[in-house]
Amino acid sequence: MRNAGARPGQPELPADAFDYLDCVESAEPIGEVAEPSAWLGVAFSGMPTWVTNLRRAALRPGEWAVVDSSKEVLHMVQPTSIGTATILARTIDGRRRLTTGIRFAPGAGRWVWAVIGPIHRRSARRVVAGVEIRAAGAA
Repeated sequence: MRNAGARPGQPELPADAFDYLDCVESAEPIGEVAEPSAWLGVAFSGMPTWVTNLRRAALRPGEWAVVDSSKEVLHMVQPTSIGTATILARTIDGRRRLTTGIRFAPGAGRWVWAVIGPIHRRSARRVVAGVEIRAAGAA
C-alpha cells in the first residue's frame, strides 16, 4: 500500500472499491513527526465517551486488522454492522493524512453513516490537525 508518489489531499485508496471515501490532510507540518500508529492511537484513545459509545452501538465494530504498518503508513481494515471500514493513515513531509473508505453492506449502512459520517469527518479533521478531541469537547 506504500505510495511514494502520493499527492497532497488525494485519497490513496481506489475510489471504485468504496461507497464512501474521503481524505483529510494537515495543511502544514505538525511539530514532531510521529508514526501514524502513534498519532492515530492517541486519537482513538482520546475519543470522548459519547463518541465511543455511539460508534459501538451504531457500528458494532469488529477488531481492526492491520494490512500494512511502517514509520510512514498505517493501513487497517475493520468489519462493522454497516460494512467494511478501511483507514489509511500516513505521515508525509511532517504532515498527517487520513483516508477513510467504507464499502457498505446491503441494508441500512448508508442511513446509519448519514448520521455518523459528519461526526467522523469533524473528528478526522481534528486528528490530522493534531488537536486533542477530548480537550476540544464534542468531536
